[in-house]
Amino acid sequence: EMIEVSEKDPKNLVLVIADMARSEPPMESTFVAELNRRLLEKGNTLSLPLNWIEQTLSEIGVTTSELIQLDNQNQAATQVSVSNCINSFRFLSTTNWRDFVEDTSIVEATLRQDIDGVYGKMDFHTRDQYRHVVEKIALYSKSSEQVVAESVIQAAKNAALNNNFKQSHVGYFLTGDGCVATAKAANAKINISEKCGRIRSKRPLLIYLGSISILTFFICWLFVKEAAKENLSAVVMITVCIVALLTTTRFSVSLVNWFSTILIKPTLLPRMDFSKGIPPDAKTMVVVPTLITGFENINDLLEGLEVRFLANRDANLYFALLTDFKDAASEHLPADEALLNKTYPMFIGVAF
Repeated sequence: EMIEVSEKDPKNLVLVIADMARSEPPMESTFVAELNRRLLEKGNTLSLPLNWIEQTLSEIGVTTSELIQLDNQNQAATQVSVSNCINSFRFLSTTNWRDFVEDTSIVEATLRQDIDGVYGKMDFHTRDQYRHVVEKIALYSKSSEQVVAESVIQAAKNAALNNNFKQSHVGYFLTGDGCVATAKAANAKINISEKCGRIRSKRPLLIYLGSISILTFFICWLFVKEAAKENLSAVVMITVCIVALLTTTRFSVSLVNWFSTILIKPTLLPRMDFSKGIPPDAKTMVVVPTLITGFENINDLLEGLEVRFLANRDANLYFALLTDFKDAASEHLPADEALLNKTYPMFIGVAF
């Protein structure tokens, strides 16, 4: 407003300055530096407000130059802080925290002593699941995580000495049937939900069918009880019981299935880490089942096999076609021999 008045009506500039003085603006470094910069751009026409600023600052014992210098220092410090924050964010986003956690984890170092190094060859999610089991057992016991992990390694080694190769892997004692033995060895306290989960794991079919039967009986009993109050004949009552049993059974199955998806968590299957390639001891063949329906179909099958191979190049990964002729009323058709004679040399050529 002062700039506009100085250009159009300079004699009223004093009034604008007086209004600003009555508003008591904050005489802070940022405000003074910006106001001083804007006024100096217009030259001597705005010397009056500049003088007012100097006089006002002199009352609090500072000068314009000191506040401008202070503002520059604050801006420089802010720029450095923002720059450090951005660099920190970049570091956080580029750091592989999975490797960081595993490099600093005592449990990880202990479990990597697994026989034949199988644990170290597994993918991160499987190893993380094993570590969480160790953490959970240690939480409900007085043993530390390292002690629990060492007990698992020792149990796996003892199983290997007894030629029990199924139990020579740490996963058997963490996520397999040996998990209960590991918890008992650590004197872990088992809560009610954990006990129910173990019972459900041992007898899943019994729990599933039992829940359906109990729920069906209870709901069906309510219907029959209400029907009995109507003094119906025996034939009608039998019909009511059969209809109620059929309808409530279907409803009970749906209800148990719905609760199962909510209460039961899915179990993560252990997996090996082949992200850097398939090792020689794990050579794999991908077999594609298909039907040979005609001569033109053979080239399409070979092209599809080539596409799969080129998209998944690995020295220990192979692809194959498991072929058969189309369905027919008899075992052999006249056209089968011709298709076989054309297919065989082409497949041999692909193999070479």
